[in-house]
Amino acid sequence: MKKTLTIPVNNAGEINDANVDNLLTALAAFAGKICSVTIQNHKRTNRQNRYLHAIFNEVAEFQANAGRVYSARVWKEYFKEKYLPIELEGYPDGTERETIKSTAQLTTAECAEFADKIRNDEAILESGQYIPTPEQMGMLS
Repeated sequence: MKKTLTIPVNNAGEINDANVDNLLTALAAFAGKICSVTIQNHKRTNRQNRYLHAIFNEVAEFQANAGRVYSARVWKEYFKEKYLPIELEGYPDGTERETIKSTAQLTTAECAEFADKIRNDEAILESGQYIPTPEQMGMLS
């Protein structure tokens, strides 16, 4: 038998009482058996993805009015190169190549950090651009 239970952990590494109860109830189904627990970070959410793309569009529009005319796609690649880690990726011929981590592979925490880095980018701030938070854009974080 397999049971999947998703439990949020706060920034202090704690889970609330209701989730502790849910965990204990789920474990009761495995009484007397050996269980494995998998702990993993969740990939960025669809809302986070929409927010990132809204940021790239905002930057492209604002910066174009300031004479820096580049597409949202180019701004995305620029910020990825500036702020995301480089990873080694294996190829069929046995070689490895450096690639920039895809935004689709970011965890929720990494995605939030990436958005914050863009919002606080020195060049963006110096240009006078303010990038709204997800809440200010009418998106829930």
